[in-house]
Amino acid sequence: MKVDGGIFWGLLLVVIGILVILKYSLHLNISIFRIVIAIILIYLGISLIIGQWRIRNETNIIFSEGTIRPETLEKAYNVVFGRGYIDLTGIAPSEFDKSIKIATVFANTTLRIDPNMPIEIDIDCAFGSTITPDGTSISFGDRIYKTPSATNSQSYLKIKADTVFGVLEIIQ
Repeated sequence: MKVDGGIFWGLLLVVIGILVILKYSLHLNISIFRIVIAIILIYLGISLIIGQWRIRNETNIIFSEGTIRPETLEKAYNVVFGRGYIDLTGIAPSEFDKSIKIATVFANTTLRIDPNMPIEIDIDCAFGSTITPDGTSISFGDRIYKTPSATNSQSYLKIKADTVFGVLEIIQ
């Protein structure tokens, strides 16, 4: 079931009209403003629950759940108020000289990397948890994680991973 915005706003205007008639013809002491605000908040809550505001594309997962498997890298990937799975194992070697950002905000993200790929992950975590493949868990602060092949390689994929009020798990 999808709540249509046009229907909602039309019904809201009808309710406001009825409230105005009731207030002034029957001399009822009702706060039209408070009732309208309450109705709008209820509408927004129902819209979020039934998923009308979900955003999911090649780089963003917002109020949703999804998987991102890029072949060519974009500059940023975001998971906000949702659950995301980002699989970087299919990246071509020509992409190794790039720098990307992965943001996890009020969300749960699983980042899958290939241990044979040269990758350096600059982790920054606040009020959350980032778990690296070597078992280290970061809740506050920053750390740099490198795959074994990143130390011997001149070109590598640089990932800036920010976690705020969420969980980022990096797996191989």
